Amino acid sequence: MERNILIGIGIVTVVFFAGGLAAFTLFSLTQQTKKLPDFGEIPDATLLRHDNKTVNLRDYKGKVLIFGFIYASCRDAGFCPLLSQDFAKIQDILGDKLGKDAMLISVSFDPKRDSPEMIKGYGEAYGADFNKWHFLTGYGGYETDLNKTLDFFDVYIIGTYQMTMDDGMNMTMYYHNWRVGLVDQNGHLRYKYGKSDWSVDQLISDVNLLL
Repeated sequence: MERNILIGIGIVTVVFFAGGLAAFTLFSLTQQTKKLPDFGEIPDATLLRHDNKTVNLRDYKGKVLIFGFIYASCRDAGFCPLLSQDFAKIQDILGDKLGKDAMLISVSFDPKRDSPEMIKGYGEAYGADFNKWHFLTGYGGYETDLNKTLDFFDVYIIGTYQMTMDDGMNMTMYYHNWRVGLVDQNGHLRYKYGKSDWSVDQLISDVNLLL
């Protein structure tokens, strides 16, 4: 009886192990053979960086780029703050690959309020290493190129609403979609993440496909 039980346990263990191995192998093969789409080259657009210097998006060619779209005054915990928290996690995970092989880029779509000083302070609040994580804005006359960038990445400002701040002042807030864009070393957009298919783990996996 004991011998039969041991044989049964052994069979179950082998089946479980084999099933797990097969699942792992299938996952590995899927990752190896996964192909990201190509949405074309990022626009020839010049924006203002957090250090008050202009930069053209195509100047970043040669690195894998992770674009996120935010505005510094956002108070919706499920959007800009959450995305920036996720970018801070990505900064930790990718470590020294950032700045060398890849770059995080947060683009503000609030050019009237988000000056270089404003977005630099925003980045500091999330622990940004500015050698690895850049912040861009259309502030100071770069709105046309900002709009070109937003159109390319399918970033939508759906509407506005007023929020009363702690000091009693009303501030205009934006209804907007969630967007992260993954760009390859040739400057081609390879994936557009919405909120429904976004996760830090998935992004890291896709980045590694390009590195």
